[in-house]
Amino acid sequence: SISEYVFILISAFLYLFATHYGGPSGIVTYGLIMAGVFAVYLIRHTSLFFTGIVFPVSKPSGIFSFTVMVFNHFIGFILIPINLFLALGPVEYRYYVLIFTIFLLAFLYLLRTFRGVFIISEYFIERFFQIIIYLCAFEIVPMLILWKTISDFLE
Repeated sequence: SISEYVFILISAFLYLFATHYGGPSGIVTYGLIMAGVFAVYLIRHTSLFFTGIVFPVSKPSGIFSFTVMVFNHFIGFILIPINLFLALGPVEYRYYVLIFTIFLLAFLYLLRTFRGVFIISEYFIERFFQIIIYLCAFEIVPMLILWKTISDFLE
């Protein structure tokens, strides 16, 4: 299925990123990274599903879940040549490719977030508190945890 390749490509990028900066290598490390990526996807889509059930916003949460899936598939297609270059390309250019990829992924993440804001724009005034809770719990905190984990991993 097409969803599995996204897990594999994102996990491969994170693995290549970690090994470039001296992180541990091996199949166990790659398996742990893949399990972490799978857990993030599972938590995100499950939380969006339950958010849609608990609050009367099942249609927008379904649309946003679909948007997340579409953006992640697009990222998967972009990561195919990048992963090949990081694995097989010249070592002296890998740093620049990593920096470019980080900025590209950050741009796509911001674009996806703005798309999510447009999806929930009709609820923005009346459900502002729930939107802020969602953004903090499912968008900002996971990025901070990922940042802390990667920085601890690379030290």
